[in-house]
Amino acid sequence: AVNCLDLVLGVQPNNASALLNRGNILLAEGDLENALDAFDHLTQLYPNDEEAWAAQGDVLVKMGRDDDALRAYTEALQRSPGDEGIQRRILELEAAKTAQPDILEDLVGIKGIGKTRAKALIDAGFQTAEDFTKASLKDLMVVKGITRKIAEDLTEHFRASLAEAR
Repeated sequence: AVNCLDLVLGVQPNNASALLNRGNILLAEGDLENALDAFDHLTQLYPNDEEAWAAQGDVLVKMGRDDDALRAYTEALQRSPGDEGIQRRILELEAAKTAQPDILEDLVGIKGIGKTRAKALIDAGFQTAEDFTKASLKDLMVVKGITRKIAEDLTEHFRASLAEAR
């Protein structure tokens, strides 16, 4: 599909629909850098296209670049003020920034958990030490990137930290 879109873009390099679809396909395939390039190009060519800004924000979130994603979503919202989907994405990003900065730091400090896995866990609803101690290994393993070993380490870490706090 990307090859077909590349053919279209070879003839019509500024085709907004082809650029948007190309970026979305690359995003779905996990090719974040090239998806971001497509959406960057699209927002430069068509700065009033809210879909391009929102798509750019989606890629930036997956890359862990939340501040840049927030800026992209804000651009999208300025062009489409009533868009509830974009408003929700902005609120989720802002909530993640303010809600549990300590849990993010705690998670990143655990072996095998980087910023991406930590964010995925928080986004999945694990936002307090109690959430982790109540969760089953299966609950944790549903989160992308969390293996059985990592789930066991998480549970052990948070049970120990809660026991220490008491």
